[in-house]
Amino acid sequence: MAIGAVVAAGVYAYDLGARLARQDVGRLESELTSLRTERDQALAERDAALTAQGAAEVETRTWKERHAAEVPTGALADLAAMVRRRLDEGMDAERLALVIERASAVRDCPTAPQTKRFLVQTPLSDGSGAAVGFADGTVTVSGTGASAKDAGGNPLAQFDPAAPVTLRFALIDGTTSEATGVLPLNHSVVAGAFEHRFGVIAGDNGFALVTGETCRFP
Repeated sequence: MAIGAVVAAGVYAYDLGARLARQDVGRLESELTSLRTERDQALAERDAALTAQGAAEVETRTWKERHAAEVPTGALADLAAMVRRRLDEGMDAERLALVIERASAVRDCPTAPQTKRFLVQTPLSDGSGAAVGFADGTVTVSGTGASAKDAGGNPLAQFDPAAPVTLRFALIDGTTSEATGVLPLNHSVVAGAFEHRFGVIAGDNGFALVTGETCRFP
């Protein structure tokens, strides 16, 4: 009976251990299944994130390429700003487009450029030689500037070429335009069917040298 009891206890213990082992195996298999599910979900989310990132990079690159192709820069940006300003001023868009369309890459200039000089006026100058005419007097060029100073700091009659000057371009019809800055300066005016272009540099003894060219416009 004692041996039977021992055997019975052993069988019971074995059966209990087997059941506990099966329970542990089932629990571990369940946990493994959950971990695999979480892993698969994480991988799917990663793939979705990579796909979204790739799509965002493609869209960003596309917008950059479109921006580079459509948004003007440099000289084109300056022209775009000029066109917008003229339209805001009330200029007819069709007329502006016609002018641009008719503009020629080859300049038609009936006469050769001319270079003349004039005295840039200062607070101490006497007004002599103050202006020069171009295109048979169609455009008159003059200018004013600050007085140069001698070694003692005293102002002179001649202008200071290192200081800004104001150039004045007067058309025969009374209209005027100005350009201000340190020489050299470039400026152009349009009168009727002609464009008058000027380049002004500092000369000697208070003079400025201006080269004028008249060409058909546009």
